[in-house]
Amino acid sequence: MRQLRWGKQSNMSAESDNLVHEAVLCVEACALTVSAGAWSFAAQHQHEIAAHWEQRRLESPKLYNGVVHLLRSFALEHNVFTATFLRTDFKSFLYWRAQGYPEAGVHDGFGSAVIRSAEGHVLLGRQTAGHINEGLAYPPGGFIEECDVRDGVIDIDAVTARELREETGLRADDLVRGQGYLVTTSGPHVSIAVEWHSVLPSDALKAHILDQVSRQPEPELGDVVIVGGRDDIGAHAMPGYTTVLLSSLFAA
Repeated sequence: MRQLRWGKQSNMSAESDNLVHEAVLCVEACALTVSAGAWSFAAQHQHEIAAHWEQRRLESPKLYNGVVHLLRSFALEHNVFTATFLRTDFKSFLYWRAQGYPEAGVHDGFGSAVIRSAEGHVLLGRQTAGHINEGLAYPPGGFIEECDVRDGVIDIDAVTARELREETGLRADDLVRGQGYLVTTSGPHVSIAVEWHSVLPSDALKAHILDQVSRQPEPELGDVVIVGGRDDIGAHAMPGYTTVLLSSLFAA
């Protein structure tokens, strides 16, 4: 994995091997927009997508076919991560994912909330059954939805704050926002994360989150995992991008 620090990035794009594979980029700003046009992959595979969706709905009735946005192109220059997204639906994304993310002109780009305790530990959520990442531990996060877009511009801070609140019950006002953004690339995934810092130690913060989750009618998280250092990373099943991000955060 290649690690990049402040002020070291310039003139990088989606075609660069440095971004397509594994990297954690510390950037000062993001400029994210939604482009016009439909996703050609969805149109080409509409019949397969419809059949796959019907089967998945039988297996997981909680799934909902809402609007999502996929990352079409991105570049990095002078510490600004610039990207364009395209609008599609969840069932088309789910079919693409089930096929192993074949080349389709997009990446799976999404917002993430990295929760840090007073000691600097990272708290992950483990998703409950019936969701697409069930059983995996990851930073609260998810798709860029219609509510996150205004006049074609994506508010990634709003994405991470919304996912933080929906999944953990924590509010951005109760935390301290970290500097800049952490952009993690791992295969087809591009996570755009904001760090949120709590004054609570990790055990107390975990207890607080679980209390909040217990009050939700249909919680997305079934547990909270504390990662205190590199030795804890391999102890839990997690998506590849989460492993890459944590390995960078605890590299020191």
